[in-house]
Amino acid sequence: MIEEYITSFVDGRVRLRHPALVNNKHIEKLREAALAVPGMRKVTVNSQTGSVLLEYDPAVLRREELLARGEKLGAYIEGGALGVLNSLFCK
Repeated sequence: MIEEYITSFVDGRVRLRHPALVNNKHIEKLREAALAVPGMRKVTVNSQTGSVLLEYDPAVLRREELLARGEKLGAYIEGGALGVLNSLFCK
């Protein structure tokens, strides 16, 4: 479950860390996919630490929806497959 990788979560801001994101060559594509989500304001990735910081508008993107989309992120991280990334933040 994605919750085990969340290090901080307050309305409007969530940080994820996972060792599979360290030096991951697809992390920039992850950032681009996340930015395409309505309500996402800013996505900061750090491949050296395996961290992703999502800043979003909680009036547009509900916490529950973000967590549901995060489960797809977990599938990408665990599987490491770029094909999963294409549907990462799609409904």
